[in-house]
Amino acid sequence: MYFFYLLDDELAQEQWSLLYPKRREKKKYPPYQINLSEVTMKANYIENFEEWKQEFFFSAPVQVRFSETDMFGHVNNTVPIAYFEFARIEFMKEMGLMQRWLEDGSELFPVVADMQVDFIQQVFFDEKLDVHVKISRVGTSSVDVHYWTVNEKAETCFTGRGAIVQISKQTGKGYPWTEQDIEMLRSEQLATAKK
Repeated sequence: MYFFYLLDDELAQEQWSLLYPKRREKKKYPPYQINLSEVTMKANYIENFEEWKQEFFFSAPVQVRFSETDMFGHVNNTVPIAYFEFARIEFMKEMGLMQRWLEDGSELFPVVADMQVDFIQQVFFDEKLDVHVKISRVGTSSVDVHYWTVNEKAETCFTGRGAIVQISKQTGKGYPWTEQDIEMLRSEQLATAKK
């Protein structure tokens, strides 16, 4: 075991490099910024970004907590999914679906079947974000939900999509929407109140 007394930083570094010659200096990477037009080409769920973002009528605010950041100081890559979940639940509450699913004796509940996130711009501690939510497609027992997250400067930070399936607790299989549900889910008046 070797001990270095750090009286002389240069000497300690020299001794360290003799012991560990393959050790390299840490590279410093500049902050990343992705060209939005490149991302929209990658994001197969967005055909025209400008038209796509005009279709959102609901958003929920979130503020980045320190515990949501990683060693690089920006939001960890798992966190946007939690933001999407929060906004989606608020959205479903606005429509009355969450309350129905949570009622005592309810035989139905929502399940996330898949989730996709596209990272556009770094987000840091204490930033305030708006997570926009919309229903893109209504299936027999599922919906395709789209997400668009912007910062206070109205810059896009994340986009995403996910499939939510209404499941029967008895069968464990998809349970069809009622005609009333389908009408509500397809309506542009789902939740006009901006949160």
